[in-house]
Amino acid sequence: MEKLSVTVKKKLEILLIKDFSIDQIYAFSFWILPHLETFNPKYHDAELTRICQELKNRKPIQYIFGLAFFGDLQLYVNLHTLIPRPETEELCQFISVHFKDKDNIRGLDIGTGSGCIPIYLLSKHPHWKFEAMDINANILDVAESNARKYGLHNSIYFHELNVFTMTTLPNDIQLLVSNPPYVGREEMETLATDVLNYEPHSALFSPTPDSMLFYKKIAELVSNSAIKKLSIWLEINQYKGLETLALFEPIGETKLHFDMSGNTRFLHCEIARP
Repeated sequence: MEKLSVTVKKKLEILLIKDFSIDQIYAFSFWILPHLETFNPKYHDAELTRICQELKNRKPIQYIFGLAFFGDLQLYVNLHTLIPRPETEELCQFISVHFKDKDNIRGLDIGTGSGCIPIYLLSKHPHWKFEAMDINANILDVAESNARKYGLHNSIYFHELNVFTMTTLPNDIQLLVSNPPYVGREEMETLATDVLNYEPHSALFSPTPDSMLFYKKIAELVSNSAIKKLSIWLEINQYKGLETLALFEPIGETKLHFDMSGNTRFLHCEIARP
């Protein structure tokens, strides 16, 4: 293993040094070394060359290996699903702390993608139940695969559903969580090439020029529901914090939270109706 490690790192530097920093190349090696151990040594060079070419084409390493790390989870991802971000893990941590003494929460995740949010929360709170929805079967296949991997397929009920066809929310939920598409089209040029060229645009951008579209729909659904008590947790566009706050303040007690980088990234709205 040690000899392989030295050899691979040297080859990675030769193949990638024009395109990536030494730190990036070193990080790639943590993915590549275990992968090569599963191959016959005579195929190492060919496989290493293939991986490096995909990296030079700016394909995210998570898509190359079909794997993303999320907390202590290892989740399957593909080009149908967004790569789970550290900020979304932070959102899960906020929720977990908020409900730390609650054993029987039922949640709804709108736009579940890889299923990272409900799977993370259920791994910490095994008695919870979740409904999770997304717009097509290809996405839900990924989420269901991840749920099954962690033995949570009986705790999450997946729905192929477009949120814009909904008129109200299930009456039995206590938690509504969503990380919807929130990048404005005007921000497209600020995105890294690997994000823009490979990650699904339907998970990044609103289907219309209005980047607040999903938040407006969620606020409408909450307003139309008969739920007496509901905790809403959303990941939001850091540049639209005050606009998002204004949508939910008429509905319940609302607060913005910062992410680890100091950006306005999350909204919490607590509904308590008589």
